Amino acid sequence: MAIRPTTIEIDLDAAAENVRAVRRLVGSERSIFAAVKADGYGFGAAEVGAVFAASGADWLAVADLAEAAGFDSVWIGDSLTARPRHEPLTLLAAVAGRTRRLRLGTGLLLPALRNPVVLAHVVGNVSFRRQALLSGSRASGKR
Repeated sequence: MAIRPTTIEIDLDAAAENVRAVRRLVGSERSIFAAVKADGYGFGAAEVGAVFAASGADWLAVADLAEAAGFDSVWIGDSLTARPRHEPLTLLAAVAGRTRRLRLGTGLLLPALRNPVVLAHVVGNVSFRRQALLSGSRASGKR
């Protein structure tokens, strides 16, 4: 069986235009998370991240870089007042799929805002995926 050579071309100008197109689509009231993965697609994570940021991305998704840099954990908070407000367990599930040894956690989780059965299922899935490396604290709403 013959193996055909495969090449990929990454156009940083096109990547920048993609971020600008998303910005036009979602407007200025929403945040854009640009994923910088696989060492910036071979260009280098810092270079690609700079292009994304200069083109209008508000955040860079770089959990695998945190792991490569030697960080021990990634923590995502839960807040009703934070803008943008992101669901922490969904983000942690995404991080769990991209990293191997980072401990994942929520600085605070508001269970009263979630269906308890769905919450238990999601926490179980993230914990199973990460071999119980999920930490966190919860707020009960009582003083």
